[in-house]
Amino acid sequence: MPVPFGVWQALAWLAEVLPGAPVTRNQVELMQVDSVASPSLPGFAELGISPRPMEAVLQSMLGP
Repeated sequence: MPVPFGVWQALAWLAEVLPGAPVTRNQVELMQVDSVASPSLPGFAELGISPRPMEAVLQSMLGP
């Protein structure tokens, strides 16, 4: 069921006083921004890259 962002903001404002808040006002703001890439944009293969686990990236950056 769709919930208006005004309601999300109010719930987040109330939830922020709880320890380990389930949702914050900043998270609600981020939900308002479309962050899904368009299918018409190039993907990993077209860009010549392949996804890797974050652990592998961190190991290569931090060394053995």
